[in-house]
Amino acid sequence: MIAFSVSARGVYQTDQDFLNEAFNNEIPKSKVIWNKGDIHKNITDILGRNYAGLRIRYWQDSSQM
Repeated sequence: MIAFSVSARGVYQTDQDFLNEAFNNEIPKSKVIWNKGDIHKNITDILGRNYAGLRIRYWQDSSQM
């Protein structure tokens, strides 16, 4: 599973380039986790702070599960 959100000066690698590299140019359809209920609590516990985003988009290669 891969998820990301980055802020920086300039662009090192575009989102599309990263996904192409990570998935060998066969990008799977993205999925979404909604940040509510138990998931929100788990995210807060892991990060040690509140994560304000309502959803987290991710891509997953089913052959590497």
